[in-house]
Amino acid sequence: MNNKSLEEPDFTVVMIPYFAEVIAADISDSIRMLRFDAMKRVQSYLSHYEKLGYMPKLLCAIAEKKCEYIMAVTTKADVEQIVKPSCPHYTGNGFISGRFSVPEEEMICWSETSLKAPLNSEACKRYLDSLSRCFLKRASFCPFERSCDMSLTQKPIEELKFSDLRVHYGTGRSIHVSDTGRDKKFRYRYGAMTDLGDLEISEWKSLLNALIEHHGEQEIQQQLRQWSEAECPWLHSNDDVEEYALRLHAARIFDNPAWAGYIPFNRQYRPNVLETTKRVWIRTACCQEAGQVTKEQLDKAVCMDNKIRCPHCGRYSDFHICNPENIQNEEET
Repeated sequence: MNNKSLEEPDFTVVMIPYFAEVIAADISDSIRMLRFDAMKRVQSYLSHYEKLGYMPKLLCAIAEKKCEYIMAVTTKADVEQIVKPSCPHYTGNGFISGRFSVPEEEMICWSETSLKAPLNSEACKRYLDSLSRCFLKRASFCPFERSCDMSLTQKPIEELKFSDLRVHYGTGRSIHVSDTGRDKKFRYRYGAMTDLGDLEISEWKSLLNALIEHHGEQEIQQQLRQWSEAECPWLHSNDDVEEYALRLHAARIFDNPAWAGYIPFNRQYRPNVLETTKRVWIRTACCQEAGQVTKEQLDKAVCMDNKIRCPHCGRYSDFHICNPENIQNEEET
C-alpha cells in the first residue's frame, strides 16, 4: 500500500479524470492514442520529479496544466512540445516562454541546472521570476534572495560577534559586466553566506580581520594560519590558507573540544587551555599507539561508526579506551 498521506496532493489523482476523458471522448483512435501516450509520458516525468523530492503541489500543478494542453492538441509536433520539460528560449536579450509554458516545471529545470553549475545573473533573474509566478511572491528560502543586509554590515565593530561572520557555505555567481548578445562580458563573484547574509569574500575578510583586531586576537589568527599551512595539504596558496584560517577563527574552532585538532593545536599554542580539558587515553587499530582525545571527541565517535581520528596519523580508525595506569607502566618499561 502507498505510504503517502491521504491528505497529500497526488498528481496521479489529478490525471485520472483526464485519462477517463480521453478514453470516453468521441475522437478518432489515432488522436486518442496520441493523447493517452502523451499523458503516460508526462506521468513518467512527474514520477521522476517526485523521486527528486519536489513538492507534491508543484507536481499537481504541472499535471493539470499539461493535461489541459494535451486535451486540446491533435498533432504529434504539439504533443512533443508539451511533454518535454518546459524550458524557455534565450534570445540574447532575455528569455521567452514557449506556447506550452509551465512555470512550475521551468522552476524545477532551473533548480536542477543550478545544482550542476552556478547560474549567471540573467538565469538567476529568470529563476526568481519562475519562483514568483509559482508562489505569488519570491520564496524566502531561495538562496539568491538572502543578500547582505547593509544595515548589519555597517554596525559598529563593538556590536559585531564572531558568530555573525561564521561561514555556513560558500557562494558564487556569474555577473553581467557589459555588452549584449554574444559579446557579453561576465565576472565571477565569490562570497560567503553568514548570519549577516551573502557577503562578497573580500568584504567578509575585511570585517573579520577588523573584529579580530578589535578583540586583540591577531596572535591566535597567526597561529591558525601556521597550523592550516602545516596540517592542511589541500591548501595550495597563501590566499587559501588565509581564508581557511579566518573560517576557523570565525567558528572559534580552537575553543571547541570536539574539533579533531583541539589537543595538538592547543598543546602547541595554548597549553594552559588543556589543564581544564577532560581527556581520555585511547589506542587505535591503525597505529597501535596510545594517544589522547577529548571527552567530546569520544562522544562524537558514536556518530562516526565508532571510529575516531587517530592522534598520531590522523586516520579515522577503530579504537579502545586505555587505562592511564597501563599507559604509564608501558612508558616506564
